Amino acid sequence: MALHTSFVLFLPFFTFVLISGFGFWFGRQFSCRLAIVNLALAWFLTVEMLWYTCFPGAMATFEVATWFSIGLSSITWTLSFTALNTFMLCTVLSISLAVHTYSLIYMQNDPFIARFFSYLSLFTFFMLLFVVANDLLVLFLGWEGIGLCSYLLISFWYTRVAAHQSALKALLINRIGDFFLLIGICLIVKFFHITHLDLLSALLPYFSLATTLLIFNFSVATLPLIGFCLMIAVVSKSAQLGLHTWLPDAMEGPTPVSALIHAATMVTAGILLVIKLSFFFEMTPIILQFFYFLGGITALSGGLIGLFQYDIKKIIAYSTCSQLGYMLLACGLSQYSIGFYHLVNHAFFKALLFLTAGSIIHALQGEQDLRRMGGLLHSLPVSYFVYLIGTLALCGFPFLAGFYSKDLIIQVLTASAWTSAYFIWWCLLFATFLTALYSFRSLYYIFFAFINSYRRSLFSLQESPTLLLLVLVGLAVPSCVVGYSLQSFFKDSSLFFLDTIPTGGIHFLFLEYLPLSLKLLPFLCSFLGFSLGYSLFSVEFSMSLTSWLFSSSPLTRFFTFRLYIDTLYNCIAHWCLTFAGPVLYELFDKGVLEYFGPFGLERLLSWFALAVDRFHNFHLFYYQLVFLYFFFVAQFLGELLWYLK
Repeated sequence: MALHTSFVLFLPFFTFVLISGFGFWFGRQFSCRLAIVNLALAWFLTVEMLWYTCFPGAMATFEVATWFSIGLSSITWTLSFTALNTFMLCTVLSISLAVHTYSLIYMQNDPFIARFFSYLSLFTFFMLLFVVANDLLVLFLGWEGIGLCSYLLISFWYTRVAAHQSALKALLINRIGDFFLLIGICLIVKFFHITHLDLLSALLPYFSLATTLLIFNFSVATLPLIGFCLMIAVVSKSAQLGLHTWLPDAMEGPTPVSALIHAATMVTAGILLVIKLSFFFEMTPIILQFFYFLGGITALSGGLIGLFQYDIKKIIAYSTCSQLGYMLLACGLSQYSIGFYHLVNHAFFKALLFLTAGSIIHALQGEQDLRRMGGLLHSLPVSYFVYLIGTLALCGFPFLAGFYSKDLIIQVLTASAWTSAYFIWWCLLFATFLTALYSFRSLYYIFFAFINSYRRSLFSLQESPTLLLLVLVGLAVPSCVVGYSLQSFFKDSSLFFLDTIPTGGIHFLFLEYLPLSLKLLPFLCSFLGFSLGYSLFSVEFSMSLTSWLFSSSPLTRFFTFRLYIDTLYNCIAHWCLTFAGPVLYELFDKGVLEYFGPFGLERLLSWFALAVDRFHNFHLFYYQLVFLYFFFVAQFLGELLWYLK
């Protein structure tokens, strides 16, 4: 068993080492196939482990090696395989295997495809390490590795200025979360003297809530301070409102990268961090309330911004922001199992949407603007079929994946007794309506609108190769059945996760007695969204209203420019560089640093040289006098020190 777990974790890393070191001799095709075969082997081993760990109370923990030791403390490579971790491993490896296989066709004409596959394998390794890590420092290593690989993959086409800028933006914004996560880990080490998650969860109930930390003569409660640092890390990594601006711009990378980042790796790492440290957040209810409120606002804002975008990949990206808000809201309600349930369901249909969008873009020779598409229903029938499945699953159509988890989150919110639940409840219902509206809008513009593509694209328009379509169909199947198949694990009793995910707040049996009208509200909102979308985009008499709404109104500009959050950040950066920069330059660089730095050192050395030069007057008696003077001074100081001692 221990050997199997090591293979699952390190096979992607070995693939990265082999392709990076010997890919030139292996060749492009062999390197790509090696990565796919190793990942498939890791997936089969993970499914075998899932069979052993999905039973109540079943788990396995292994200490692979000792990382380093300081005194009596040692940091070990401890891998924990619980039901939570193995479910996440299966999800990550399933999506990663689909992305690897898809990339074999999608990137086949790229001369650097071997390097691309090596980055994908390294990305998968760090995500697996983050999932199974049972130590905060090992977890932080996986967290940092995910951010590094996202930069490498987003800027893979580094000759494109936009791709390079987007990668830097993603890296810098995630640096904020990395910095606060590191501070949180340091505070945990300072007050608990451990980094092992199992020991931390055992000791936390005995920690005094009155413990404070003195910061600038202000006494700050320790647990809320640590929770705040972890909260900032979650908000930046999972692209919640305020620190979400990097996620849509990350679409400049190759489409398989977008699918891997949005579906099962980078953005889900923040949600998974909340679930893995759920025992800590349960001790800080104010942080949970912030998660709950921010999740609802992010779900709404993601839907509003996505409605006014025309880039097909950015529309799906903002739907990711919206769905991440649902997950964070469920965690804020202490329903971690439901949040994880939606994470797993979302991974499959979001990967399906991104990869299908990549197939459409590939067929149109790189065109991503919805306004340059249309009439593709008969040309791309398979792409239409799988894109429709992904869209319906995203909207929560009955009996598809999103229906079981997304509606369950709204039902739990309905049964919540929090005073602000009414406002957030309306936000989620409106977000559900907007999801259906912009989903129908993209579906209509791509497949049903009048043909508006370039002639050169239409002449070469054809369905994607068979292997690529098989990957899409393979993702469409779990997008239909995974929600129903896994509901017994997450909804009915959460029995399999009692040891790893605390379930608090609402008892699941209480949800069975909600009125049927409340249970049907999310579906009715989706139906209204589809109906309004049909009225706005496909009925002729409403086209003038649609043209005004999506062209020049102030509301359109507000949401098209993404709530002006990027503009605000640019203004702050411009002010810092234009006004604060010169002041600091004159005050510190040209002032303090130069005065005490090179210029000050030069003046000091010049003065010392002139002082020493005065002694050299070529008179012997003068040298003897100076020698005797320093001799008596040294003797006096020696006697004084002996006396004081």
